Amino acid sequence: MISPMFRRSFSLAVCLLITLTVPAFAQVQKIVDAEHAFAARAAEVGNPQAFLEYMMDDAWSFNPAAVKAKPFWESRKRNDALLSWAPNFADAAGDGSFGYTSGNWEWRAKGKDDQPSAFGDFNTIWIRQPDGRYKWLIDIGVGHDRPAQYSTEWATTKFKPTTKKHVPPAQSSMDEFDRLASSKGAAAAWAAFSSEQIRLFREDKLPFLGKSAAAAAFPANVFVSFSGPLENHRSNDMGFYLRRYTMSENGRTIETGNQLQVWKLEAGKWHIVLDVLKAVPLT
Repeated sequence: MISPMFRRSFSLAVCLLITLTVPAFAQVQKIVDAEHAFAARAAEVGNPQAFLEYMMDDAWSFNPAAVKAKPFWESRKRNDALLSWAPNFADAAGDGSFGYTSGNWEWRAKGKDDQPSAFGDFNTIWIRQPDGRYKWLIDIGVGHDRPAQYSTEWATTKFKPTTKKHVPPAQSSMDEFDRLASSKGAAAAWAAFSSEQIRLFREDKLPFLGKSAAAAAFPANVFVSFSGPLENHRSNDMGFYLRRYTMSENGRTIETGNQLQVWKLEAGKWHIVLDVLKAVPLT
């Protein structure tokens, strides 16, 4: 027979989990709604106006180098082309202060009735504003061949608050990742710190989904070093970097660019859940 004390303890645990889970999912839904509204607005008034309406004043875009988004989009004029997109994944910090979306994009040079001629994936960091709305701070994407499916249904992870009393600080995991990437190689670093649910993006490549795919995205003799950050933000259970990276092979630089990396606390350990490496041409 289950004792009354056990039933009370179990009920309290369930109530706590529901209390933590519902607000977290509600914030994810708000971020997804903002992304859908953003895309719909772009179809209505054109990309420049829509991007300006939904961005923070200090937002970042990539062309392909990192640029301040506001002057970049203010300098662009509307034309007949249509950039359309839809999120297929989203997540948020437990406190709802920020979150991110990922998904497909398509480019139609002559508008909505044209056939898409370019394809890729976007990744957006959304920051909650004082009025409760979300605006985007970072919009970074990659291009690649046409995917097998343009997905519009979105998913998220289940919010599981850690039960550990002593959680290692995020910075120690991030620093160890950087050390491994520069000394043992990219494959070793991503193998050590990737979430099982990681989504990794590189230019001209289809998405690398899952820990094994992320580690396999880099040859064993490739090393990566980092500088920055240009942006960073953390909550108790999630954090992100925007920074520069340099990739080398046999002592020779083979790629440079900007990295967006999102970390999440999973079962008491910090793991990478989103990684985007946006290359810029070597000079």
